[in-house]
Amino acid sequence: MVESAVVPSDAGPVPVQIIVVHVDTLTTPLAASRLSVVERARVQRFRHSQDRQVHATAALLVRAIAGRALGVAPGLATITRRCPGCGGPHGAPYVDGAPLLSVSHCDGLAVVASCALPVGVDAEPADRDGLLAITGMLLHPDEEVHDPADLLRTWVRKEAVSKATGVGLTVPLTEIRVTAPHEPPAVLRYGPRPELAIALADVPVSGAIVSVAVQTDRPLDVQVMDGADLVTER
Repeated sequence: MVESAVVPSDAGPVPVQIIVVHVDTLTTPLAASRLSVVERARVQRFRHSQDRQVHATAALLVRAIAGRALGVAPGLATITRRCPGCGGPHGAPYVDGAPLLSVSHCDGLAVVASCALPVGVDAEPADRDGLLAITGMLLHPDEEVHDPADLLRTWVRKEAVSKATGVGLTVPLTEIRVTAPHEPPAVLRYGPRPELAIALADVPVSGAIVSVAVQTDRPLDVQVMDGADLVTER
């Protein structure tokens, strides 16, 4: 598990940058030459061209952020991944000397969150349906939602929290309690570690439901930017 840094609670809001790319709106080709051999192979495993494009875009965003932090060309940054569950070469990207990162994809959208503290971001299409059938896998017994939109918001918030803890879905979402969708976002309890302070925020992104979580007891200062120029040929 990634541990959060010890930061005074009165030190002010924690800056969080959310970089977003709507892949369908890109008018310039992706800078695919910046990807590593491993990243290209991972992208090619996806059957549908849009999925390949979204995952390539997310990988390029990570490289752009890493390159900027390290002062090197994006293609030269060393990026590692290690799954907290199985130890395999996947999971959240890590770059020594760069901010901590979290990645999410959904239909036509790539999102990367960047923060000095452990961070998690999740995104889903705003029109996603079919979740009611798995309500029992998402909600704590004390949680209640009234429609699919509420369930979607709750799910995205919980996924963000899950990613921010560094252990992902090794902890069931039913053990994470968050505020109701119509209430300001907050984590009420993280089951395995109720003492863990996690700040939560909803992020306005066109066509998607997005939330970000950070291991901190301070409020979040979330800034959203368009990352199209970071991933395309110039």
